[in-house]
Amino acid sequence: MIIDAHPDLGAHTITISGTGEVVFSHPALRGVHLHAAGLSVDEAAVCTAIVEATRETRNEPMPVNDDSVGELESLIDAAGTLRPEYVHDRPASDQERAGPMSLLPETTDAYAQTGDSADEINQIAPVASIEAQERVTASDPDLDQAVAKWNSPDCDLPKLTVLGPVHVHGHGDVPAVRRAYLAEMLTYLVLHPDGVVTNEFLQVTGVSRSRLTIDLALLRKWLGTNPTTGHDHLQDARETAAAKRLGMPAYEAEDILVDLDLFRRLRARGEARGADGITDLITALRLVSGEPFSQLRDKGWSWLHDGQRHDHVAVSMIVDTAHIVVSRALAEGDHALAREAADIALLAAPHDDIPHLDYVRVLTATGHQGLAEKELDDHIYNRDDGDGPVEPPERSKRAAG
Repeated sequence: MIIDAHPDLGAHTITISGTGEVVFSHPALRGVHLHAAGLSVDEAAVCTAIVEATRETRNEPMPVNDDSVGELESLIDAAGTLRPEYVHDRPASDQERAGPMSLLPETTDAYAQTGDSADEINQIAPVASIEAQERVTASDPDLDQAVAKWNSPDCDLPKLTVLGPVHVHGHGDVPAVRRAYLAEMLTYLVLHPDGVVTNEFLQVTGVSRSRLTIDLALLRKWLGTNPTTGHDHLQDARETAAAKRLGMPAYEAEDILVDLDLFRRLRARGEARGADGITDLITALRLVSGEPFSQLRDKGWSWLHDGQRHDHVAVSMIVDTAHIVVSRALAEGDHALAREAADIALLAAPHDDIPHLDYVRVLTATGHQGLAEKELDDHIYNRDDGDGPVEPPERSKRAAG
């Protein structure tokens, strides 16, 4: 290879030997010993394998839950957004209002000025159908009551938190040393609302049948009696609604308030209500208390990494919802709400780019350009993940103004 190292040296040849040593042709540089950076044969083989394994990968759509557990599930995906058949594209003209059936009702241009592209706005805030509005509302008439119970210090139902450190608020008394394990059991139950048979529970927990019986009794005691029905929240496996559906004994946790479930329901209703639904999205975001599914017990939760990644779905759900609220708030000049939504997203997903970009948008809108540039430098341009400086995507550049 020929280089122009310096005007005084002129053009000279550099060669790399078979051992990786860099050899300079100029006499003044013959005493310099350098080795070219490179990969070993094994390292190169691994890199090649990664490229081959990911060559045909593509983004997968958000999963959907089992429709059999309720009318609402037939209308939404696992993150609480309306399924494609219940939404329409925004107007073709960026200068035409999307109307009251979109969470971002103004023109696409109005929101593009705050950082999103037209395609991104169409994706995050399509126009909901009248059918979706009617069916979502009719399928979940008790949502407001459930949210009020969750927020009440005198709630008479057990509460499970997973949109943050996993925590159970029960009504019985169980040993503190067993609570983390029992919280995992309850989480598995509520994430499998179609019912859990004994053999599945044995496989997930890895305990003996007799130990499982003891643990389920402890969980039943912790949850207490359902004030609505008068029987245990965790019934005998032979008497549950899931057992009747499956034709065999199956465990089911009844009437447990779960922040993840409430968030999905609020997001679904908010999207179905269009412009008026932004309050539902704000209410949903205020359920978040940290990184979803965090502070898990050691040597547990291996099932969370198999099949549907509920933790990933939860993070995506929060980030996307906060992004809509930030976009709407900035367009309307509500900087306090935009900051609140951005802060919640950062709390839930500190390593995701979008919350940092939304935070940059808020800082820029409130006149803190220096802080916005520092945020971009620290979290987008110069990552702390060891990859070093990167060329930011167009979205980042737009956020930077």
